[in-house]
Amino acid sequence: MTLKTRGRWISANRYHADSMMTSRPRIPLCLLVAMLMCIPACSQRHEAAFGGLEQGMTRDQVRDLLGPPSTTYYATEDLRVEAGGVYPERWQYGDNISTRATGAMFPESAPDRVWVVVFEDGRVASFREPRPADDPWRGDK
Repeated sequence: MTLKTRGRWISANRYHADSMMTSRPRIPLCLLVAMLMCIPACSQRHEAAFGGLEQGMTRDQVRDLLGPPSTTYYATEDLRVEAGGVYPERWQYGDNISTRATGAMFPESAPDRVWVVVFEDGRVASFREPRPADDPWRGDK
């Protein structure tokens, strides 16, 4: 079977293959754009809710206020014992690929770019907001 498209005669099989190839990349691109638009909303949620955090709150209270953490460190007694028992449980909010990689390499310290909640005996012992960079890196210098 042949079809006429844009003034040319082509076979139906070729026409179908050409239309599939041009429409397929649009779906992943739209999905990527939608996901990227959600990133600032996640940060704003933590930023707005972090002001309600108080020392002594339980894990459940923190989870109700801030939602689930993006990353946890030393969340079980076994992990704390394995680390020598010197590191308290820590929840981080607002992680990205870079901060997760840093945490994997250096789990004992929290990156400056995330919200941090530290627990001792199941209650909030301390917390901090992201720290601004004193001397941000710029590639054009």
